[in-house]
Amino acid sequence: MKLKLLAANSNYEEGLLAEAEEDSTELSEQQTGDIEKLDHDCHERQLHHLEELATGAEKELSAWRDWAPVAAIEDMERRLHGLMSSKNKLRRDRDAEIGKARKATEEEDRARRTTAERERQRAEEEERARRAQLILAQQAEIEARAELVKAQRSVGEDSNY
Repeated sequence: MKLKLLAANSNYEEGLLAEAEEDSTELSEQQTGDIEKLDHDCHERQLHHLEELATGAEKELSAWRDWAPVAAIEDMERRLHGLMSSKNKLRRDRDAEIGKARKATEEEDRARRTTAERERQRAEEEERARRAQLILAQQAEIEARAELVKAQRSVGEDSNY
């Protein structure tokens, strides 16, 4: 009885795993683009929020710098420095991502241009080959006509005798 139950559970588990594998598909380009856009939007909002916090903290620090205890000012300056570091790191990350995206776009454009250039060169080579064949055919035709004229002259000379 236990073996039947274990076998049934095992079969059920295998069925669920197979079903899960069938259901798991890769993200479409649209979904990937949406996720990247959402990630970019979140990144921009976080950066904007940090900039607002840093600006507000700087104003507050300058407002109470004259009367606040030295330890509190140092603590606030340390926190402000951390906030500015986080903001600058987010900016660098954003700029790096923009650079990566720009580089990827340039590489895609370069690949497209290279492919188009290869296709154009292949078409030109095919056209040159076709023209060369046409020239050879025309030369053969000229030679055949010359032979025909020569043969006709020879027949004409033979008939004159």
